[in-house]
Amino acid sequence: MIIIKRILKITFFWILFSGLNFIHINAQTAEAETELKYLKNTDNSRSLTYAVKYKAENGDLVPAGGVTINFQCGVNSLASVKTNQNGIAKYVVPASTRLMYQDDGKLKFVVSVTTNKLVMPKTDEISMKDIEIQMDCKVEDSIKKIFFKAFELGPNGERKSIPKTDINFYVPRMFSLLKVGEGSFGEDGTGQFEFPSGIAGDSVGNITIIGRIEENEVYSNVEKQQKIAWGVPENHHIPKFQRALWTAVAPTWMIVTLTILLLGVWAHYGFVFYKLWKIKQESRHEV
Repeated sequence: MIIIKRILKITFFWILFSGLNFIHINAQTAEAETELKYLKNTDNSRSLTYAVKYKAENGDLVPAGGVTINFQCGVNSLASVKTNQNGIAKYVVPASTRLMYQDDGKLKFVVSVTTNKLVMPKTDEISMKDIEIQMDCKVEDSIKKIFFKAFELGPNGERKSIPKTDINFYVPRMFSLLKVGEGSFGEDGTGQFEFPSGIAGDSVGNITIIGRIEENEVYSNVEKQQKIAWGVPENHHIPKFQRALWTAVAPTWMIVTLTILLLGVWAHYGFVFYKLWKIKQESRHEV
């Protein structure tokens, strides 16, 4: 009887302690605000980017760093990644990874925040039909054209032309992507785009053209890149010696101008001293 009472007492205190600990943990966690982005890259790998934030006491959204994120395709686990100081976890699914298709022929990626002391657990998912974009750059009658087509990919390797869908074309610049035009896939899944002239390239005129389907309800984000010498060659080499306002040696015109101004000032000083000397000499003769 005494043993039973002790067991009941231990069980009671254990339940009480567990409940208090649960309340304490949840009192420290906040509701997570998340954003999941998907992009199929030109090499057929897939980038999954998950941003996790929470609302601070002052109302500002704060990145949740150091939180473990689980990435899955369907029910198959892919990887676990911790968010960086900006609250972002990124995982690139290699092209060689065998992915599981759903019954509706779509891919479904599930991303979840695991139990932690910063934000509450949360799960997000995104699904899309898998497609492949092809681009062929040609010059016809001195006009640069991009011929493009796309196929829906099935779980058994079947390929089907996609219906009418918009595609945007970009050229990478130093800090962003420069949009150079828009195109559209026809009913047969093909299309063409006339590439504009005058786009700056590297020293030999190479540029990278990016064709991208963006924020599509069926295909999400998919891109295809191709490097080609369709740009205007640009020489970004800075000579070792040059005269400029930001260099140690001033421009010649500035040196000449400053010299003339200084000579003019000192000439005026000399003229004033000469006049004072003449006045002094004339006053002596009068005495």
